[in-house]
Amino acid sequence: PAMRVLLVDFSPFGPPVTPISLGNLGAVVKQLGHEVRVLGLGSTSTFSPRGMAAFLADFDPRVVGFGLYQRNLLHVRALAALVRRVLPEAAVVLGGPQATFLPGSALAAMPEVDFVNRGEGELTIQGVVQAVADGGWRHGPVPGATLRTPEGECLDGPAQALPADLDGYPSPWLGGVLDPGELEESIMLTSRGCCNRCSFCYTPRAFGQRIRSQSVERVL
Repeated sequence: PAMRVLLVDFSPFGPPVTPISLGNLGAVVKQLGHEVRVLGLGSTSTFSPRGMAAFLADFDPRVVGFGLYQRNLLHVRALAALVRRVLPEAAVVLGGPQATFLPGSALAAMPEVDFVNRGEGELTIQGVVQAVADGGWRHGPVPGATLRTPEGECLDGPAQALPADLDGYPSPWLGGVLDPGELEESIMLTSRGCCNRCSFCYTPRAFGQRIRSQSVERVL
């Protein structure tokens, strides 16, 4: 059954940035036949906890996802707790570079979260959304994700192979998930990964020390 999905990007120390990563996920969700909204928030956004609660109650999403970074960890946790209070039956999902480390430990420390993404977001979000739409998602493994069962167990879904062809993913711009007329800038990510071994960076490990690019035709 079709349902509503909310994806939130929060930049606490600056104005909202173009939520391109969550836009990519939103394009996949829309392609699956669900209603999706990508919400970009920042230090200049005018909203309050009460206003956010009213928005959540009105939109009533079944899945709420957050992009997690070191800079917004505490803010995202507060927003996730608000979602849990307003929409106790909604699934709360974390993704992004900070979410992939020690997902079981992360879930144990964050009771407001249901899923942590461990793989490529476009792949994982398909499994999460499908599991929630089908019901019974609290009890079975979801590929690419770690979830917490009602008994408190952290359940790792199987890892997923990364597709060699990025052109197969839908575009948030062409699909109407992101509107450049509403944003200060438009961003396109035309490649993913890195083949270097910098000790401070997670990107090479996340992408198997490979670089994958979109075709020139797709970029144009």
